Amino acid sequence: GNGFCYDYPAIQLFKQSVHSQGAVTFLGLDCGMGDTPLQIRNELRRQGQECKLYQLTCQKEYLPDLLPHSDAAQYVPSLTKGLPSFDMQAFTCAYLSRDVGVYEDFPQLLEVVSQKLRPDGTLVFFCENPYFAITLHTLLQFQLPSGSGKKNLTDPSYIKSMAEKYFSLSKQP
Repeated sequence: GNGFCYDYPAIQLFKQSVHSQGAVTFLGLDCGMGDTPLQIRNELRRQGQECKLYQLTCQKEYLPDLLPHSDAAQYVPSLTKGLPSFDMQAFTCAYLSRDVGVYEDFPQLLEVVSQKLRPDGTLVFFCENPYFAITLHTLLQFQLPSGSGKKNLTDPSYIKSMAEKYFSLSKQP
């Protein structure tokens, strides 16, 4: 569930991709209780880099958990209606912790996030594989897959084509 544990593969991707001089500005998007962004900040500090952590949540109940551990945190009803600036130019990196397929307007979300990143910035997100055996099995039994009950089985190649409009994709898996 949201905020249960940090995303180890995402942390490794950020550690490899962030080559910024000075403070890293990190934007966590819909990250539950914020444990992955907090762990990313810890890892960057171990590498000798300062990290300023900003977080946006669409789940108001998580805001009290995010505020003490962030340089700034805000509730926004929707990530695609435009993101607050946090009084800065652009972010070094951003992380979307929920499956991008749960956002019906995910192409607009990718566009909005791309406008908030520096030209050499990094966005890490994931999409669930709609062809995963357990997902197919539950659908064939006419059950909703576990989770929020809302499941958008978006084709990963479509998500990739939309992301390519706004980002240059790394060769990372």
